[in-house]
Amino acid sequence: MLKYHVAVCDDEKSDLDGIVQSVQQYDVQGCFDIETYMDGNELLSELQMQKKSFDLLLLDIEMPSNGFQLAQSLIQMEKHPLVVFVTKRHEYAVQGYGIAFRYLVKPLDQTLFAAAMDAVLQELNSKHFTIEYDGVTISLETSDIYFLESHGHKVLIHCKE
Repeated sequence: MLKYHVAVCDDEKSDLDGIVQSVQQYDVQGCFDIETYMDGNELLSELQMQKKSFDLLLLDIEMPSNGFQLAQSLIQMEKHPLVVFVTKRHEYAVQGYGIAFRYLVKPLDQTLFAAAMDAVLQELNSKHFTIEYDGVTISLETSDIYFLESHGHKVLIHCKE
């Protein structure tokens, strides 16, 4: 099973905890490793310096480090996480859809949250090529694969360097 790295970033502790709890309730198969941030600038710095990488970012918009600006910086990076905005304000929705994969309003409706997470998993799974060889499961990002070559029953995978 693939494990996905998730960052949750919200400057309000109670909201941060609530989002993490929603992810944990959704994640019955245990496919998410979750890290939390209360400072968007710290998160951005770690990503830019390649200290960390995430597949998904659940991001508040209204923080001292503006969530829109953070997301716009992230999508400029070659490998960036899917961004789901989680905010209290409906009026950001139109602006948020130009940047984020999904937009959710706090407090989270669990049905809408689950639907968004289903879409996230479908998108993340489509970005990976998984193969089993000698009892070992290998997962590659499709963007890293240059081409696949088949010889009989053997498949050679050529990846970008």
